[in-house]
Amino acid sequence: MDSDIRKSISVVLTASLAALAWYGSYLPMQKSYAYINMLQSLGNVQTWDQFYQLATTPLEMVSPIGQEELVRNFGGTVAMRIVQTNGSNPQIMDQIFEMVNRYMQPILANGRGLSFNQNIYMMGALNQNAYLSTKDTKYLDAAEKYFLQGLTKSPSRPQFLYSLFDIYRTKGDKVKAREIADKITAIWPDDTRVEEALRQLDAITTASSTPTTTKKKAQ
Repeated sequence: MDSDIRKSISVVLTASLAALAWYGSYLPMQKSYAYINMLQSLGNVQTWDQFYQLATTPLEMVSPIGQEELVRNFGGTVAMRIVQTNGSNPQIMDQIFEMVNRYMQPILANGRGLSFNQNIYMMGALNQNAYLSTKDTKYLDAAEKYFLQGLTKSPSRPQFLYSLFDIYRTKGDKVKAREIADKITAIWPDDTRVEEALRQLDAITTASSTPTTTKKKAQ
């Protein structure tokens, strides 16, 4: 082999290995360090603008791996905490959901991957907690949508089944609650809590639908 060709191949291989090290190791490491730094600095944040700038720094960093895991962790920890503690501030709620959706929706759009169900569950749980914090039913409806999507792909995953059961209990939907309860008990027949929860739901809905009458005072 000609020496010039060997030198050219050697240069290409060296450059390729350097590029692999850069993209496969250095960039993910820098992204992880930036995310850890963000978590450690959250206590110093005073305004939404400060938080947004701090949080988007690692989220925007280019890396061949790690983005999906980072976004899921951000949604399930940082965003979850904000949702749980800012229910009385609709502006903050809208801003944090806009932020999470901006990064998670492109990941969910693929509709596949080993972590797809984890991503779906995180989004459902985030919306479910937002409902508990705000009592705004749009979040409960969104949570139901995510959990149903997850159940379609994983029919026996307990997180989706029990979360949907809780949602239908909250909505007072006895029919759908019973459908999910039957699926749960078919897989876990020893779970007596589901039947007890259904009895409580029956009692509540029966009591709320019973008309009240007032007796006329005797003349």
